[in-house]
Amino acid sequence: MAVAVLVATVVTLMMAPEAMAQFSQESKSPPTPSSSGNPPVLIQYGVLVVLTLGVVGLGIFKSKREVRN
Repeated sequence: MAVAVLVATVVTLMMAPEAMAQFSQESKSPPTPSSSGNPPVLIQYGVLVVLTLGVVGLGIFKSKREVRN
């Protein structure tokens, strides 16, 4: 078992410079977005209304627990 771990470690260390060379050849510039990223205003307001109604609806929903005297 210890020999297998040792062999795996040695193989990994031998392959490390090749892997690092692969990453260094790639370009370092970040990707540029293709769209503006701003959703339409109507969709924003629609999501706001749906979330608000959901929170208010859960707030006024009757609880299953009742106080029994």
